[in-house]
Amino acid sequence: MTLNFPGPQEVRVHYTVSGLTHVCRLNCVVQSILDPGLPFSSWAVQAKNESYVALDCAVDAFVTAFAALLNPTYATIDYAELWNYQFQSYVSRFYATYDIGEVGTSAFDWVPASELIFTFRTGAGGVQKVHVEDSCYAGGSSVRYADLTGPQATFANYMLSATSPWKSRDDSYPDTCIAFHPGQNEKTFKRRYRTS
Repeated sequence: MTLNFPGPQEVRVHYTVSGLTHVCRLNCVVQSILDPGLPFSSWAVQAKNESYVALDCAVDAFVTAFAALLNPTYATIDYAELWNYQFQSYVSRFYATYDIGEVGTSAFDWVPASELIFTFRTGAGGVQKVHVEDSCYAGGSSVRYADLTGPQATFANYMLSATSPWKSRDDSYPDTCIAFHPGQNEKTFKRRYRTS
């Protein structure tokens, strides 16, 4: 697959933090294309170790690691959708949805309009990024993978695990975590604080 095209399939995890909805997008490869509307448990995605795992189980594992970056008082992880992309395009088609209904699990306070960016080096030499909006971490200096602790390390290690099915847009899996970048998201800041 050409660099920077999503897919071939994409899971969109929708989460809400204090009234604002965000979407975390994760590329994956399903075992086979099924009929639209079938439950996530009917779909299988290919993990880094080339095994297949039920899509609902894969999303549940992601949510466990992801929730630790969000405050339980303000954040809910609502649902996920499966989309299929036409080859080398941005044209997508909806296939399935999965109710999640979990809350954040972080012991830290919510930091409004914050943004976390995890960067990973992929097997094909590209860079994969995972964004987390309205998290529990204030802006600051980037943290190298070797210096990550707690929930940040847990999340990075999950993404790197052999059973993780989440691919980069260069159609390869992440091989190492480069860094964790805490900051502020301007778009989220405007949505949260500006009414006009």
